[in-house]
Amino acid sequence: MISAARLRDNVAANVAGMAIAAVAAVLSAPLIYRWLGPDAYGLVGVYVLLQTLMPLFDAGITAGLARAVAWHRERSLGEVRTLVQTAQRPVVVLATAFFAITCACAGFAASHWLGHAAIPVASVRITLWLMAGALAVRMVAGLWRATLMALELQVRANAIQAFAAVARTFGALVFAAATGTGVVGFFAIQVPVSLVEGVFYRRALSSVLSASASPIPQNELAAHMRFALGIAGLSAAWLATSQIEKALLADRLSLSGYGAYSLGVHVASVTLLAVGTVHGAVLPRMTRQVAAGEQGPLRDLYGVATALTVAMSCGVVVAIAIGGRTLVPSLRVAVDGIDPLQVAWLYGFGNMAVALLALAYQLQNARGVLRFHAWGTALQALVQVPLMAWASARGDVVRTAWAFALVNWLFVVGWIPIAHERFLPNGHMPWLLKQLLPSLIAGAIVGWGSVHLAHAIPDGPTWGLFATALGAGASFLAAVTANPSARAVIREWKDAHAIG
Repeated sequence: MISAARLRDNVAANVAGMAIAAVAAVLSAPLIYRWLGPDAYGLVGVYVLLQTLMPLFDAGITAGLARAVAWHRERSLGEVRTLVQTAQRPVVVLATAFFAITCACAGFAASHWLGHAAIPVASVRITLWLMAGALAVRMVAGLWRATLMALELQVRANAIQAFAAVARTFGALVFAAATGTGVVGFFAIQVPVSLVEGVFYRRALSSVLSASASPIPQNELAAHMRFALGIAGLSAAWLATSQIEKALLADRLSLSGYGAYSLGVHVASVTLLAVGTVHGAVLPRMTRQVAAGEQGPLRDLYGVATALTVAMSCGVVVAIAIGGRTLVPSLRVAVDGIDPLQVAWLYGFGNMAVALLALAYQLQNARGVLRFHAWGTALQALVQVPLMAWASARGDVVRTAWAFALVNWLFVVGWIPIAHERFLPNGHMPWLLKQLLPSLIAGAIVGWGSVHLAHAIPDGPTWGLFATALGAGASFLAAVTANPSARAVIREWKDAHAIG
């Protein structure tokens, strides 16, 4: 049984932070697409692609630090300070290298890779420089944010992230529109926003890590470094698996067509934003439970995380299907034959499978055992990379989206049982029958019914908003309440708050 007020607070903070970030992303994306144009949104797609590739450039240090902090926090905050200082130096060097390399390649990319656009080549080149600066700063800031999350100070981290999400979307859009600077002005704002975000993370962390740095045995530091390098290798394989079609389509589509495709992909990414809140909250707790040998609480926590992963995924996909049709005109307008709404719900469906695979990975991450996951990632890369290359060969985004969804669901069916056999002994069938399937079936049935019923509502934003909220909320609640571990947590919370 899970009975931790901080865990509930962290999940609530993560959900709130995700909600603000997701609302900012979903509401701003169509506005950016409409006000700045499909070509400009194609550059936003490039920015998101580069942002996704950032784990390659920090050599796994941020992810490794998060686990190391969760491991050492109970022993000594002085050791946590040492870990942060040790990790900070190479990340700054790597961020600087990323900035220099990207700036050096910007001219070629603007002229050749992104040359077929209505935006002048000089403007594209300047935009790429600004992207590089903002992302380099965010790489360093991400290290401090990961430390706050691992210390389970997720309320502070999410408050800062929420401010930054609004500023880098709506704030940047307002600046670009008010000054007439277009896409260059939009990305010019990304740099100061990233700097301010980093300053706030750093201050929040400094207020917590007031203890002097304490020495850590070299063998432990070496183990953390090996783990970080393992993360880097896995990130490289995973990114090659999950992002190859986006890089290929950027070359094969017009920039405006890539903008329409990117709009759909970005709306669908809210699925991963949503489940990331759950994974971010439970990983530090799972790491501590593994260290303490608490197998029962670990299984309960994993069950609750499964319910929330499925529930949030179902709710987001339903919201995309209903809200995209009723509330977001840009999603209904095809560009160069590309339907952003179709791309959005297909990628949303695929991202649900990605979220379940990521949850199984958290079991291995908490134990610090990555070799097994490396084999799974390599196997998926061997299957998915050529499949996605084939699917995107002619710029067919619908075929590409279907291929993405199907291959990830195949790995949910085929790989997760193997992972559970090793990291959740004798737990796969109980997890499948009691945790996953009840939530998945309930959320899918209610979500499917909500989407079809929404076709009967009158036109208009009020009815569209009502149908979207009702459908997504009903699907979420159905998935959560169908899970026994989640129901137990709800009952405990009601008892603690004297809710009759």
